[in-house]
Amino acid sequence: MLDLEYAVTEPFLNYHLFHEGLNTKVKVLTSSLNHVIEYLLTPGNENKMNELIKKTDKSWQFPPSFSLPSPPVDESKLKKKTSSKRQDKEDNSTELHYQLKKESAQKMLYWYVSEMAIFGSFSALDDCIVDIDSWFSSWAMFNKTQDKKSDSTSSNKIIRLYDSHGWDMKKINTYLPIHEYFSAVRNSIAHRQSKASHKLSEISKSQELKESVEINFPRGKPLSEFEYNENIFISPKTSLLCSHIIRLIFEDINKYIIKRMGIEGIIYMSCKLAFEPSSYNESKVVNLAKNRLNEIVSGRYHVVIKGEDEAVKVAESLGIWRDCAKFHANNMRKLDPKF
Repeated sequence: MLDLEYAVTEPFLNYHLFHEGLNTKVKVLTSSLNHVIEYLLTPGNENKMNELIKKTDKSWQFPPSFSLPSPPVDESKLKKKTSSKRQDKEDNSTELHYQLKKESAQKMLYWYVSEMAIFGSFSALDDCIVDIDSWFSSWAMFNKTQDKKSDSTSSNKIIRLYDSHGWDMKKINTYLPIHEYFSAVRNSIAHRQSKASHKLSEISKSQELKESVEINFPRGKPLSEFEYNENIFISPKTSLLCSHIIRLIFEDINKYIIKRMGIEGIIYMSCKLAFEPSSYNESKVVNLAKNRLNEIVSGRYHVVIKGEDEAVKVAESLGIWRDCAKFHANNMRKLDPKF
């Protein structure tokens, strides 16, 4: 018996792995930039960015001139943010100046990390939507059926995906305002040099967005509001919400993929992945084709296998197991002539 209760599919898994990787990269980059900023703010290090650049790559021996911004001091806005932990604080004015300069530097440099995270999230979304269509087409072709899709006029790719397959959006409706917000941010970055569009300004102030954040993240802070043409800044921490909300939507999409393809489709998907030529290498040798299939079915797709031959039986019923086993044996012989 094969249990799909906790199963995931390749499109969902690809986005999930992207999200986990992005989470790590954003935190590593942000903490690294924070370290650089604090180093440059240390007295005597103000102009040492060029030295850091030169040490990073031998070909970068003539780096561009770089210095941290020096914004005007607005003490009234920063009194509440003054840190009480800096032991070298001489007076409140010095501390306020340090905090203001640090905040300004963070805003300048952190934004590049946020841009990467937001652009990456939507690029991964596009890839996964293409992947879904590819799997549906492949499964329909294998079954000699037609991959039926309905037309959708929505400009939102997620709504268009749901409409085209007739899926119920009830579970994702509360996520969509946040998704629309980050989509407008992404488009403003790409097409308006990071200046807020009319659409972003409207969405950022909408009641729908406010309610979406309150429902899904009751302990979270409201997302930033923007006036038209205002320079956009979103912190790296907040930028991760973009990928997170798409991942939550993909959890729902994953259930519809499973419903559409069923256990036979998941085994078909597993066989396609398990017996791809590129998946064979000397560092990961699995002698039995059955074990290789089970590794993908249970280890990658989280299908609960109750009986080690169950996945093979489904593959046999589909008429694909003999070719998979033969392909596996041929590739194993290339890795080990004694096989």
